Amino acid sequence: MFKLRNIFVIMVAFGVVILFSQQIFAENIVKMENAVKAVSVDGEKSMKENIQEKAQEKMKEIVPQEVKDTVQQDMKKHEEHNMSALTKIDIQYVCMVNNKKFDKPQIPVEVNGKTYYGCCEMCKARLTASEELRQAVDPLSGKIVDKATAIAASDSHGQVYYFENEENMLLFNKQKSKSEK
Repeated sequence: MFKLRNIFVIMVAFGVVILFSQQIFAENIVKMENAVKAVSVDGEKSMKENIQEKAQEKMKEIVPQEVKDTVQQDMKKHEEHNMSALTKIDIQYVCMVNNKKFDKPQIPVEVNGKTYYGCCEMCKARLTASEELRQAVDPLSGKIVDKATAIAASDSHGQVYYFENEENMLLFNKQKSKSEK
């Protein structure tokens, strides 16, 4: 009799767990449906486009402090150099860790199907390990860019800047020349 009662208690407890799990599952389904509705509010855009926009907005909010600090340091160096116009360069001549232009091609580093470049084995290892080092901020638009696909330009001191497109680089040069006058 005692064993039968224990089995009955276990079965009741198991039934409660199943009911509780179903309730949580149902609540999560409702949350997902609400999220889909919120993302696809704009009927003109596809759900994928809305998700991409939301992700980009979130990325702007969570830009790592290391990236922000690096950009501020680079911009400070940029101002200190009082440089002339930037010159577009071939990305393979850039150490993407030091953001410096070199006279010879650098060591290619393949990460997620994209090619980055480093000047030594240490830079190669750091590029492989750190997503932040593979990113930069376009000094004109303020957007995060992937160094492997960005337009690279250097000043007369070899400091490299990354732009999301060539138009931004040209506009940046134009603004710089106006501010120097």
